Amino acid sequence: MQRRDFLKYFGAASLASTLPGLKLWAAPQDFSGQFFVFVQANAGWDVTSFCDPKVNIDGEKKINNWADSSAIKQAGNIAYAPFANNSSFFENLHDRMLVVNGINSSTNSHTAGRDYNFSGNIAKGYPSLSALYASVHSDGFAMPCIVNGGHFRSEGVVTPTIIGKNDDTLTSLINPNARRYNHSSMSLPQDDYNLVKKFQLRRAQDKASDDTLLSKQAKSQQEFLAAVSSSGGFENFGQLLESIDGGRFDLGNNFNKQALYAILGFKSGLSIAADLNKGGFDTHSNHDIDHAQALGGLTEGIECLWFLAEQLGIADRLTVMVASDFSRTPQYNGKEGKDHWPIGSTVFMQKNAPWANKVVGATDAQHNVLKVNPTTLQPDQESGIEITPKHVMHCARQLLGIEQHTNTLPFGLDIETNMDIFQA
Repeated sequence: MQRRDFLKYFGAASLASTLPGLKLWAAPQDFSGQFFVFVQANAGWDVTSFCDPKVNIDGEKKINNWADSSAIKQAGNIAYAPFANNSSFFENLHDRMLVVNGINSSTNSHTAGRDYNFSGNIAKGYPSLSALYASVHSDGFAMPCIVNGGHFRSEGVVTPTIIGKNDDTLTSLINPNARRYNHSSMSLPQDDYNLVKKFQLRRAQDKASDDTLLSKQAKSQQEFLAAVSSSGGFENFGQLLESIDGGRFDLGNNFNKQALYAILGFKSGLSIAADLNKGGFDTHSNHDIDHAQALGGLTEGIECLWFLAEQLGIADRLTVMVASDFSRTPQYNGKEGKDHWPIGSTVFMQKNAPWANKVVGATDAQHNVLKVNPTTLQPDQESGIEITPKHVMHCARQLLGIEQHTNTLPFGLDIETNMDIFQA
């Protein structure tokens, strides 16, 4: 870039606010909809030690060691296992929780199970729900969808912001002028940095207004323009990060930190959706100890998510969905582990929801699926149907208000029999 071109762009950028018809992109301050968090319990959680608790049956293989000395507990209308951190989770949050049990994923494959439960289609080619939701509301958001590793399908509907475990990535977004190894000092003098930002904005505006771009190129340029126009949002993010109170939660913990970044992204006007990723659930050996650690970390992180949302005043605009690949077998193997089992559960959460404090779907005493009447949602082995991830995802799209959006229609789920799991 020649110096005269830089000065030309700088001069134009300085006058940008006075040019007729020029759209200055920034976070959409008038957005009043829901923020969406999809929580991945990756590798297959054991719902018989969580939200679909099972005790042991005389004469049958042992289902759960905890059942030798403890009984199933209940918070509101929701039964739960006395295992890991479950008591705190269910007692504190059952009033904003819908548990869907007896979901038949029809697979023991991790990849297929995640695709099915996270997108509604067991085959590849469908975006994750968080990606689809973010794509509907992405205009003006610099980081419409935050992703923290795990299993995420974009399928071209949105460009995710991948944060993961690298805090330097986020630091560079909050303050790109900070030195890499000394964040308290600047790479450029502030006046020079302001010139660079103005030049970058004007160039992004020129490229975004180029009517010769192909649709995919135009979308990318609009997303880039939104990002470079959102310095105020990143400043808000940084200020909130400095002032946040973690309460009883360790915000240095990786999963809690994912929750923190999601809530700050929403509050600062940078993001609309986030995927949180918690692993450690593939417990083919040493199940009780390892699964308790993974499940305890998961539920603590979700409690942390809601604590932060309450602190920043957006809890009444937060929708959370928690799902996994499938579940674990209702018995132990020879290594005191549990293997893959296709019948699992999903949890939805919203504050003050009319459908909360409720359980939909069921399994029998040995964790086999029970059919339900699609209208009443009551067990009905004769004329009912099995709940599948497709049914759950169809209802989730309806809950988020994106089922009939043009971004969603190409990814139809072909539901043969409708059911409304959110009926009050």
